[in-house]
Amino acid sequence: MTNSINGGNQGVDRALAESLRSRQSNEIANQPAGGRPAEEAGGESARASTSERLQAVSAAIEQAPDVDMERVEAIRQSIAEGNYPIDADRIASKFIELEGLLER
Repeated sequence: MTNSINGGNQGVDRALAESLRSRQSNEIANQPAGGRPAEEAGGESARASTSERLQAVSAAIEQAPDVDMERVEAIRQSIAEGNYPIDADRIASKFIELEGLLER
């Protein structure tokens, strides 16, 4: 049995993705290098390396692809029609992989 999924929340999906990207960028920008404030971690050189790190992270975020809403809608439509392929073995292996990451 499938539930129909309407396409009326595309703007919400896009806004959520942008909000998440902005929040991640702000969290990374506000995180001190090595878990200590720059002044304690070595003064100017620590601030410079933090700045370089922030620039690298910022560049990586900018290069991250935006949400492909056409693909999202195609997947939603497939799910609604009941013909989206589900690979239970792959899903199970990803859960096992996630569990291994959480135990560290």
